[in-house]
Amino acid sequence: MALDALAAKLNMDPLEFRKKNHNDPVRVAEWDLGAKVIGWNRRQRTPGSAAGTRKRGIGMGSATWGGGGSKSADCTIEIKPDGKVRAYSAVQDLGVGVRLYVQSIPAEELGLQLADVEPIIGHSTFGPGKGSGGSTTTASVAPAIKMSAVQAREQLAIVAAKKLGAKPEEIEVVPRGRFQVKGSPARGLAWKELCALLPPSGIKAKGDWNEASDLQASGVRGCTFVEVEVDTETGKVTVIKALGVQDCGFVLNRLQAENQVTGGIIQGIGTAILEDRRMDNVTGRMLSPNFEDYKLCGS
Repeated sequence: MALDALAAKLNMDPLEFRKKNHNDPVRVAEWDLGAKVIGWNRRQRTPGSAAGTRKRGIGMGSATWGGGGSKSADCTIEIKPDGKVRAYSAVQDLGVGVRLYVQSIPAEELGLQLADVEPIIGHSTFGPGKGSGGSTTTASVAPAIKMSAVQAREQLAIVAAKKLGAKPEEIEVVPRGRFQVKGSPARGLAWKELCALLPPSGIKAKGDWNEASDLQASGVRGCTFVEVEVDTETGKVTVIKALGVQDCGFVLNRLQAENQVTGGIIQGIGTAILEDRRMDNVTGRMLSPNFEDYKLCGS
């Protein structure tokens, strides 16, 4: 709001004012995309200048967040002679999709289907597990899972190479968990055949967080554009359109990533026009102490 106030003092478009003071290419690309989709060119240059009692306005805001991962989680993958794969992580799932990527990352690295990997989470005996908060869970746990999956794949490649008379670095993984010699598809082992060669205890691979991983990053940025209509006689505010443009880095699950952005927009709308911590000026008591009186979006 401070930037908008400064832009108004200078009689400048708020978006152009931001561009003059922060010309980072990623940020500018986000602004340009959001402005195009929302129709920023329709915006009244002078606030409240439109005719009638119902006034429309378009505003925007930008944000950045540290996020990223930390060395606070590890993962163990266990593969048995019968071909069963289990991925263990102490991290809990509070709705951020932990089970899915504990399952999907090993499946991808080993050429398997999701159903072929059993995710087992939320037990302290599995080692350190990242707590949920600050948009850091996935970026902390996913690299550890990937590292353990890669290590498991390398162990299997050694077993396959010995059986096929090749070097481990000559082994590749193809769909359905088949390990074969590069350039010689006929020289290979199906998943069950390969796992049957393992010792009775199977194999285990343990990985932890790696700062160099492509599954974690910090300093993500984004912006939100909102169009509202205000009835100047009643004070009613109606949200006409809201959109978010978010730099997400490497997305493991598009639906969950989109839901997080949508949730942020909903919370922002609630903060702006619904939520109100009302106090009695005489007694000092809160007048909206519960979720019946303290309104959230959808409540």
